[in-house]
Amino acid sequence: MQNSDSNPKQNTTPVENNYSAHKENPAPAPEAVFEEDKRGAGQVLRWIIPVLVVILLIVWFFFKG
Repeated sequence: MQNSDSNPKQNTTPVENNYSAHKENPAPAPEAVFEEDKRGAGQVLRWIIPVLVVILLIVWFFFKG
């Protein structure tokens, strides 16, 4: 499944409630769809990774020249 920032709560396949009727295309469990993001690791990584890239580029240019 592809990640998107448009609406994380919106799902293209409805939540599964009758597995035997949908064996060919099962949907995710309600817990997986409506799980609360309490720790927020994605938000932290959005800031840490670009900062680290910039720092590493500065170090690379410093040692290269």
